[in-house]
Amino acid sequence: MMKTLLLLLSLVIGALGQNIFSCSYIATLNCEDFKPNPQCGTDGKTYHNMCVFGKDQCSGLDVHIQHTGECHPSSTQPPSGVTTGPISVAGSEAVLDFFCLELFHIDCPATVDRICGSNGRTYLNFCEYEKARCTHRDLHVLHYGPCAV
Repeated sequence: MMKTLLLLLSLVIGALGQNIFSCSYIATLNCEDFKPNPQCGTDGKTYHNMCVFGKDQCSGLDVHIQHTGECHPSSTQPPSGVTTGPISVAGSEAVLDFFCLELFHIDCPATVDRICGSNGRTYLNFCEYEKARCTHRDLHVLHYGPCAV
């Protein structure tokens, strides 16, 4: 029952373009531990680093990366909360990129909770599946349990 609920939730979240696993991980981070790396959002706000941007994006703010570096004050900047103008990197992609960089530095637990991916490969657990998804963005969960041989 719980696995079915998790699968359904991951499909719904995936369809919405947001990854609950990456957002739940980012929510635990202390963004002050990350070096400054200013990012200008499409809302005209300068984000101190990708961690801060990720937290705002995961909280439901529809914002994207306009460009790397600080935003420059301009009379053409959109009002707060408005996301207009050309987008350099979509917000959900930027969050996933940040999450993947962090995930590659983590050793996945040896917990066995097999997942069958859409590529026909069986992953030991959700962490290993997420690592694979970082390099194959179209990968999704077919079902929990091993893939058919």
